[in-house]
This record gives sequence, C-alpha cells and structure tokens, in this order.
Amino acid sequence: MMHRLRPQEQKLFRYFLDNLERIVTHEDIRVLLGGETFAHGRVTVFRIRKVIKTQPNTGFVIQGIHGRGYRMIRSTLN
Repeated sequence: MMHRLRPQEQKLFRYFLDNLERIVTHEDIRVLLGGETFAHGRVTVFRIRKVIKTQPNTGFVIQGIHGRGYRMIRSTLN
C-alpha cells in the first residue's frame, strides 16, 4: 500500500500507525507536514483514506474527530 502514497502521505500514514488509537490533532498534522495549511492536511488525510478504502485488507480506518483531528483505528470489518 505504501507505494501508492506520495511521500507526504507516507509520512502521515506512518505517524498515524505510530499513534494508533490516539487522536492526531490538526496542529500535529500541520507541524508534521512542515507547516502546511490546514486544508493541505485535510487533503492528505483524504488521499490516505482513499487508498485505504481501495485496499480494505489494510485493516485500518481513519476516523474524523470533530474539531480536534483524526484517529486511526483497526477496522472491525476484517
């Protein structure tokens, strides 16, 4: 799956894995991506979600946490 992600997306995906089940804030993402805008972080998460959705055996889902950020959890569909 990693080969389908761009470098910034790979970096954020690894960060989600390192922080599995924890909330990753919008600010965490902005800092991780080198100070990019909030919108850039949202687009990056969207692209990761798209790849995860096309490969359901990854076993992960990224949840949006309103007003805070995102959390990657293990999928219960597997």
